[in-house]
Amino acid sequence: MRNYLMLAVTFLTGVAFVVYSSNTASMSSESHEYHRESFEANDAEIYDYDVDSFYLDSEYLEDIGEAIYYEDMDYDFGDIFEELQEGNGYAALESKLKKYISKYNCQFGIYFVDLESGSEFGINAEEEYFAASTFKIPLNLYVYDRIREGIIDADTTLEYTEEDYEGGAGIIWSRESYGKTYTVRELLRLSIVYSDNVAVNMLLRYVGKENVKNYMREMGGIVVDDKKNLSCPRDMALYLKKVYELSENGDPLGKELVRNMVNTKFYDRLPVLLPKNVKIAHKTGNLIGVVHDVGIVYAKRPYIIVVMTKNVKNERSANKAIANISKITYDYVMTQSERVND
Repeated sequence: MRNYLMLAVTFLTGVAFVVYSSNTASMSSESHEYHRESFEANDAEIYDYDVDSFYLDSEYLEDIGEAIYYEDMDYDFGDIFEELQEGNGYAALESKLKKYISKYNCQFGIYFVDLESGSEFGINAEEEYFAASTFKIPLNLYVYDRIREGIIDADTTLEYTEEDYEGGAGIIWSRESYGKTYTVRELLRLSIVYSDNVAVNMLLRYVGKENVKNYMREMGGIVVDDKKNLSCPRDMALYLKKVYELSENGDPLGKELVRNMVNTKFYDRLPVLLPKNVKIAHKTGNLIGVVHDVGIVYAKRPYIIVVMTKNVKNERSANKAIANISKITYDYVMTQSERVND
């Protein structure tokens, strides 16, 4: 009898071990998939992922225990539309976003623009934030304007020199040697699609940083510093609005910039919880304590959403928060659009 018991225990232990090993391997694989995030700025290498394989939808996140869809909310978002949308325009959305970000210790700055009606609002929208790589939007606008005016030839080649070197975001610093040449147009593409810091340094060496800063002021920017890379959500929305208007008016260079912003390799914030068929032209930004994403969402009712942060202690939580802010905004805008059509 004892031998039979020992055999039974051994058999059950083996089964349990196989099941555990299988689950552990599965969890490890899924966890690896989720952690295929690429953060720009100066804290991680950029990986060239295919957008479709990199895209994380809410169901996938829930499957691996990392659901971020309206995390920590204490109400049914759908049930409050009737009550809140009786009010004034986007006041309900603004109120909801204020409530959502109030639980975080870091500071959020948000700016929203309905590109059809012109309605807009901001939260901490004129406070200073380190712009990080969102600065690459006004830089691109400035260079494209000079190309449009005939002052710069997009096919002019610039040489990668030692003074241009900067690690962090991008692909030039890790793949190429000094002396490699790039056209202005290619550097513009790399600065947006890969957030390439070397490409930005080469462009700034060519056009002059002070000229870009003055251009930002001429566009109406109110947080512009000649020595520091600063901006604010209100100003970023202003720059994005110009991108949108150029593209919508048929300007080929504006369309080129939008295409580059849509094809960015960073999809872990504004786009991650939205439907895959919704085009989003956006630019992320990261530094220590700083996590941003700013963009144009080409929904049925297109809009601009800018989310900037400071004093961030946990990048991953900030990414999730920005994804939720984006989803809350999208759902609200879509509901508004449906009501107008009804």
